[in-house]
Amino acid sequence: MTSKTILITGVTGYIARHIALQALEAGDRVIGSTRDLSREAALRDALRANLSDPAKLDNLRLMALDNTDDTGWAEAFDGVEALIHTASPVPVRQPDDPEEVIRPAVDGALRAAKAAYAAGLRRMVMTSSIAAVTSCPIRPGHQAHDEQDWSDLTRPGLSPYLASKTLAERAVWDWQAAEAPEMRVTMINPAVVIGPPVGPEIGASVYILRRLMQGKDAFLPRLGYPLVDVRDVAAMHLRALERPEAEGERFIASNKFYWHGQIARDLSAAFPARRIPTRVMPDWVFRLLARFVKPLRGLVPLLGTREEVDGSKATRVLGIQYRDTDATIRETAQALIDHKLV
Repeated sequence: MTSKTILITGVTGYIARHIALQALEAGDRVIGSTRDLSREAALRDALRANLSDPAKLDNLRLMALDNTDDTGWAEAFDGVEALIHTASPVPVRQPDDPEEVIRPAVDGALRAAKAAYAAGLRRMVMTSSIAAVTSCPIRPGHQAHDEQDWSDLTRPGLSPYLASKTLAERAVWDWQAAEAPEMRVTMINPAVVIGPPVGPEIGASVYILRRLMQGKDAFLPRLGYPLVDVRDVAAMHLRALERPEAEGERFIASNKFYWHGQIARDLSAAFPARRIPTRVMPDWVFRLLARFVKPLRGLVPLLGTREEVDGSKATRVLGIQYRDTDATIRETAQALIDHKLV
């Protein structure tokens, strides 16, 4: 397959590092954007340690770009053939002002897309989220959410992060339809992403496992979520660039639903020397705590809710064969230990 030059925004991030690693392994040239070039050395060290041939790192170049500033974007796409936009704020804690998350997500996605289009690019893959999919009723006749669903932003209690992912994805689709019909866009909508990181940079979703491994909580809330391996998510971005049938499409990245307590029990069995909590908290206790602990309030509507999403379109169209999620949970936990993050 012919190598290409790809610009990956937010290249020091958890998912983006895996995309860059797989692209470099395939012989592609990668231009990575970051707000802070002081992070370049750590990124290169992490990639070098994971590449089959360290010489492939010569195909990586970093540029300083900011989602909130036009500086450098016009020049960034010189010689670039495709854009993979991953850069978007993912807060560990939701901010008091939703615009702190929403504005960088929306403006950054449009800034990257418009700069690419102005430079003559006609191919873009963007990291969205199932947060842009699942906050709505499952359609009649369906057992799970799929790519036709869109989160309803009029629902009460929606988090700033959910709003940011929905609004950013909508903004790019609306811009493409109105101003850039020749731009071929694909959206990747991952579920909760776990998996061993490239270096010590972990995603916000991995903090779920990190907190369990640290034994932070005596009791666990009755929450659950669909999981997917970060390596499968990265592969989906690159497969989408290769396949014309992916153009103009959304793809949910999701393999299997887990209850929080189930993950804790699996980790406790795999790492018996660690004091991993496994007892599940009654819902009424969690609701009472949420009255006094603000970050918990957004989780109350999710108690006991099994949110099914259908990730099979990625298998049918992109040929993705999802990794075993049980193994991914254990590998992620071991990586946290190896990187001294727990």
